[in-house]
Amino acid sequence: MRALSEAVPGRPARRSRRLSAPSMVVGTVGTVGVAWFALWACAPMSTMPVPGAIDSNTSEFGVGGNATFGAASTTSTTIAPGIGESGQFWYDHRFGKFDFGGGVFAGNSSLVGGGLFFGGMFPVGKINLGFEIAGGFLWAEAGIPLTVPLGDHAWLYTEPSIGIRAQLARLPVGVGFRLGKHFMLAPEVAVEYGATTSPIRPTGTFPQSLAFTGAFSAGYGF
Repeated sequence: MRALSEAVPGRPARRSRRLSAPSMVVGTVGTVGVAWFALWACAPMSTMPVPGAIDSNTSEFGVGGNATFGAASTTSTTIAPGIGESGQFWYDHRFGKFDFGGGVFAGNSSLVGGGLFFGGMFPVGKINLGFEIAGGFLWAEAGIPLTVPLGDHAWLYTEPSIGIRAQLARLPVGVGFRLGKHFMLAPEVAVEYGATTSPIRPTGTFPQSLAFTGAFSAGYGF
């Protein structure tokens, strides 16, 4: 009987599929490191929900899409995380002057994630000024939404924010358009500053950099 360890003539010898201990350790550490770095990018890259969109309704569903581009870094050509295209969906409900809701998002710039948000808008002269806090798995942010009416069916809005996410600081500017009582459309642009850390880079830090986002949202209030 031919020994099991001998190669069969005309056939290449089979290689062992058993991984060495060092290879398994390196693979495991690399996988965990990549996952940890990726999860830090789990934050919506466009305003969610759009400030002022709910208007006189008590509830709102919204969807949006965005694309984020990185600019030249101040220390390197490396681009910070949070670059690419993403989509999102949210639900917002009003309790008096306060809003509470949640959303989910997925894409190249934010992977797959979700979170909850709470805030409120209050009239200050002719404008509306408020606050919003939001968070999910491994991300959190706080912002100050502000809206300025542009007639009866449009408004200018912004929501400067800071947070633990792919980009530390964010300044969006958008214009909302109300179509009748229920529908809303809102194009938006934003500039973002990012400086993140990661255990998988030799230096442990990513360079400071800027990113720019273009977004478009649509909502239905009732």
